[in-house]
Amino acid sequence: MSFKRNGLAALAALIITVPLYAEKSVDEYIADLQSSDAAVQIQACRSLGAAKAEGATGALAQLLLNSSDDRVAAHAAAALGAIGKKGEASAALVQAAGASNRPAVQYASLLALANIDDGDRKEDLDRLLDAAAASDADALNRDLAEKLKAVAAR
Repeated sequence: MSFKRNGLAALAALIITVPLYAEKSVDEYIADLQSSDAAVQIQACRSLGAAKAEGATGALAQLLLNSSDDRVAAHAAAALGAIGKKGEASAALVQAAGASNRPAVQYASLLALANIDDGDRKEDLDRLLDAAAASDADALNRDLAEKLKAVAAR
């Protein structure tokens, strides 16, 4: 009886500690960015940003610029900032921060740009921060811009 009990306990421990599903690959998360389900897209953005998946930069940039869902676009911006790759990501973030009339997307894009150390985009970031700091459109973005300008001046 003791063997059965210990064997069952070991089996239960194994079942509890082994995940019931395997984590998706980077390619699967990139494919999820094309989903029509915003929750799936947001989870993909989070996972790709956490993994710092540089190969996802192009797909995330496209999602940022083309998504009509503010939450999805803001998560795409945050993922780009977390990945931190210069070039295409910075260009998309500059475009989104400058052209967006959506405060959440602008906020996430400004934060992401500040996280990417792209000297080629410093003038763009300064211009965007100046514009956001002077804007009456959104108090939160204005506050963020003022704070980021102070940090950038150091």
